[in-house]
Amino acid sequence: LWIGTSIPAGDIQHGDNGTTDLGSNNYPKMIADALGFTLYNNARGSSFVCFYPSSEDGTNAWAGKDWSEYSSQVWKGYSLAASHAQIDEKFQPLGVPEWLINSFKRYSYESLIIPYIDGTLDDCSIIIIDHGYNDRHRTAYECLKNTIPGEIPVGKAWLESLINNTSAYTDTYKLDRLSYFVNMNKVIQKCYETKHDIKIIIGNYFASRTPVFATEFTEDIGGVMCGDLICLANEAIAAQWGLESVNVYKYTGIDNPTDFTQYYKFCPDGTHPGSDPSGQLNQMIAYIYIKELRRIFGGN
Repeated sequence: LWIGTSIPAGDIQHGDNGTTDLGSNNYPKMIADALGFTLYNNARGSSFVCFYPSSEDGTNAWAGKDWSEYSSQVWKGYSLAASHAQIDEKFQPLGVPEWLINSFKRYSYESLIIPYIDGTLDDCSIIIIDHGYNDRHRTAYECLKNTIPGEIPVGKAWLESLINNTSAYTDTYKLDRLSYFVNMNKVIQKCYETKHDIKIIIGNYFASRTPVFATEFTEDIGGVMCGDLICLANEAIAAQWGLESVNVYKYTGIDNPTDFTQYYKFCPDGTHPGSDPSGQLNQMIAYIYIKELRRIFGGN
């Protein structure tokens, strides 16, 4: 069961009748074909892990107005960590139509994960959570504000300490710290509550230095960039839970903080590996996952 954003979704097409067409330029499908496992690709474009209060994401502006004024912002309801009840509680008072609320619920862990591990739709044995990119603003903000006045942000060093020392991750960090951490912890916990022996693997982005990160976070100082924080946050979450993480960015070789020529060669739109119709970057990512999954499961 693959969970994530438009990046692992690739050229996947979800039909109105519930059917799914996995296009060829899709690295989860390439991996499944190579390793011979049944794949449910439940990655969804524009989806987040984090669930924000309406006062924080701006959806409180929808209250009492024609929701269609804000139809271009409906992605703000696409939260993996939100339960169906939380979605009702947030959007019903704003007057959001029921059909749109139901659409938001289709992005919830209660729809995308639980039925696939509790036997309702299937009983998957492995979940790959391939998120982080769409939560980059919150992750960067939370890490970079964790500073000592007048000094370089300590967010990167703090995350590295969590990777290298699992005892550093206290209950306080688990329950009352970074929003991305809190929400990822909720999703992982719900998976284990549903199926205690489920195998969870954390996927990671294919580059930690990209033109997107460089332009969005020009205030980064001391060599700390948003992409570093996203990738390290995923590694830290995996380390604290004792999970494997597939750190794709360490192997693609297209991380360069100043010259993005090589990056654009493989990722023309700056974000999606599927934007290269030749499929080179998706093939590269698939190859890395295949090697890592064989290592994790002891296969050849």
